[in-house]
Amino acid sequence: MGGVGIADAMIAVAEAEHDFQSVFASGAPPCSGIQPGAPTCPLAVNMNTFPTGTLKTPYYYQFSVGVERQTGSHGSIKADYVGTVGMHEPFQVELNGYQTVCAGCFAPYPYARPVDQRFAA
Repeated sequence: MGGVGIADAMIAVAEAEHDFQSVFASGAPPCSGIQPGAPTCPLAVNMNTFPTGTLKTPYYYQFSVGVERQTGSHGSIKADYVGTVGMHEPFQVELNGYQTVCAGCFAPYPYARPVDQRFAA
């Protein structure tokens, strides 16, 4: 009796492996055939995104401006502003990421709730 149960389990495992491999071989999404939101199909963790659609060498501008004024014979007042701007920086988009600042402020991140509520925290 136990041998039949094990044989059935081995056949089921082999069929599941075949189905799993055939989905990837066909280029279909990894969760095709599974109901949306099913707990058996986790989302990918993240992906690299390039602002222009292609990888370009990132570069940075750094700038500063300052004013200094002598006050009396031994004192001074100084005000400085320093800034940096990055161009063509790749970034990561987490597929279950979300933000709570305002709707549309950090697109493509949705506002207030993640896509998959199981990972809300």
